[in-house]
Amino acid sequence: MNPSGLRGEPAFDARYMEHACFYAAQPFWFYEVGQLIAAVRRQLQGGRVLDFGCNDGALAAILHHYARAAAVSGLDVNEAAVIRGWHAWPELDLVGVQDGQPFPYRDADFDVVLSLNTLGHVADPNHALREMHRVLAPAGRLALVVPNHRYYQARDLLLPGPPGDATQRWQFRRANLGDLVEAAGFDVDRVSLFGRHPPLMPWLRSRILLEGHRP
Repeated sequence: MNPSGLRGEPAFDARYMEHACFYAAQPFWFYEVGQLIAAVRRQLQGGRVLDFGCNDGALAAILHHYARAAAVSGLDVNEAAVIRGWHAWPELDLVGVQDGQPFPYRDADFDVVLSLNTLGHVADPNHALREMHRVLAPAGRLALVVPNHRYYQARDLLLPGPPGDATQRWQFRRANLGDLVEAAGFDVDRVSLFGRHPPLMPWLRSRILLEGHRP
């Protein structure tokens, strides 16, 4: 198990398989992680990193052990998941927080802020992005992955069943995600698509990756 070609440790691999068996069985999740890491690979090594929406710390553990981040913190509203993470990854700083509350960190505490499929679930994406901006150091890097609503609209026309992104409070497209991130004070460097596509629509991908920085 080695996402995005990062060199790991055999002992960690075994521990990861034990504690993150759900993720180990999700190859697309590892593909998403690889895309996220590739966007900020240079800043990760030796950097201070925040994983917003860390769940039980599976991504944070990869960032620490494979990407060689100096310090990794994780933040999530799911208290039960965070508690599982404490037991699985005691070397990480995982914190539970109420949705919509200020992040429990000082200004400019991090060199990199990452978020994987979380922004659409929070009560107020604007508040979450403003807090990411606050805790990120000047010139620090932001990388977000969110579901692409246009992909799910197309897929739902072709396939019966409930809407594919029905669990999301907020739906994002490339344009409105970039506008939202800029409104929080970031400079947007790149917005791209990756992932699955509907039949006969290879240009329409299931995930949006936004790369930006704090000026």
